[in-house]
Amino acid sequence: MRWMNVPSIQYKAVLLVALMVLVGPSTLVKGAPTITSSGGSTLTPTPGNESVLANISSIVQVPANHSITEGALLVQTEWTPVADGGSYYGTGNERGWLNGTFDNTSSLAHGGKLSLSTDTSLGSLTDFETTTRVPTGWLGMGPDGYDWTVVNVTTLQSQEQPTTASDGVHALAFGADLSLTANMTSCILSPRYSTPEVVRNLSLSFDHWRSFTSSDALWVEYTFDDMEAWNQLIPTSGYNASVSSSHPVSVQSYASVWSGSSLQWDSVHFQLDNLVNISSSQSMRFRMCADMSDDTSQRGGWFIDNLTWYNQGDEPGSWFHGNLSGDYAPNADGTLIMPVDFSGLASPIELEIRSNWDIEGGSNDGMTIWYSLNNGTSWVLLTPLPGLPGNGVAYQGQFYVDESYGWLPMFYPVPNTVSTHSNASYGLLKFNVQTDAIVNHGGSAPASGWEGIMIDDVTLHSG
Repeated sequence: MRWMNVPSIQYKAVLLVALMVLVGPSTLVKGAPTITSSGGSTLTPTPGNESVLANISSIVQVPANHSITEGALLVQTEWTPVADGGSYYGTGNERGWLNGTFDNTSSLAHGGKLSLSTDTSLGSLTDFETTTRVPTGWLGMGPDGYDWTVVNVTTLQSQEQPTTASDGVHALAFGADLSLTANMTSCILSPRYSTPEVVRNLSLSFDHWRSFTSSDALWVEYTFDDMEAWNQLIPTSGYNASVSSSHPVSVQSYASVWSGSSLQWDSVHFQLDNLVNISSSQSMRFRMCADMSDDTSQRGGWFIDNLTWYNQGDEPGSWFHGNLSGDYAPNADGTLIMPVDFSGLASPIELEIRSNWDIEGGSNDGMTIWYSLNNGTSWVLLTPLPGLPGNGVAYQGQFYVDESYGWLPMFYPVPNTVSTHSNASYGLLKFNVQTDAIVNHGGSAPASGWEGIMIDDVTLHSG
């Protein structure tokens, strides 16, 4: 059993008890036995109770001059909607069962799913009759979650539905079987997307086709780090309908939603760079939601295709000291200084850079790395002398001296005391390149293309 976040409802269990009896005439009366159902009785557990005890003998009725020759008792669980608390838990979620407490249940089997069975009576049965096909990692939620499925749109027959996909022949659909009617509601939840370290032109986009009434509501929401609070995501071109009193209660706090029918593929785009707290988040999730009004008209459904999560990220480039077409300058003394925050870093602390060089090396030409915690008044050396490349660098069984032949990762330990210094948040890193006047290129003469040293991807590792 798995509890999930849904737009407006969760479920609670009640027991439906039915008795089937095989009733036959007494030995004094001729006739064949008959099967009779005595009906059902619904038992609602009281909150806090560990068991259900009820006397239901009143539902057993035997005709005069008859006797019970056989009997069977059918007990099954029914689910009734209750108000949603805005959370979802279960195996595979960060808010797993280990983050809470539970009694008289087991999570030791069935892949970590919570089971009402004891450890000595484990069993699992499904007939797969209600299985639907959805994209990997996506989850239909809510009372009508099974209406989300992937369909081949070329097989659809209704004029209210597409006959071609935006891309290929398949699309994600809500209500492709024309089963949508009044007061149906559901969302489909996306997998987790890792928030990029460098957020630049981050966006979500998809194509969609919709066939709904003017009082239905469709919209998109997002959350960070599996938080319980969901926020509406606004497309760059906006939604097409202002929320009115005719729309469902679930969207009355929103200003606008999608309503009505488009009957064509429309492209929508959501810009995510400026979302509050995005820079401090680790992951994002989205959900597409639909809520039907009490209008009983038939709906053709919602079809979504060509969904894209995109981030342009960091601009290509690196810091370069040298000459792009020949020998670098003799007797150079070039310095690059950048701010760095050492606060909160745990031992061991390590500086990583990527470097690509074509420089003489040795004690003649090279780069040293320093740090300062007093705004540059004094500096502490991080690289062993005479610097990079110095007398050579070993990497993956190869030894590189005056040419790296590409980008190599370099690692330098940083004293643990930097993270507790009073100026830890205001540190500085200095990259200093010095050359002499003897040879001003790496490798053999003459210079081959660019000469010098490049650095990129400066990273501090902690713990």
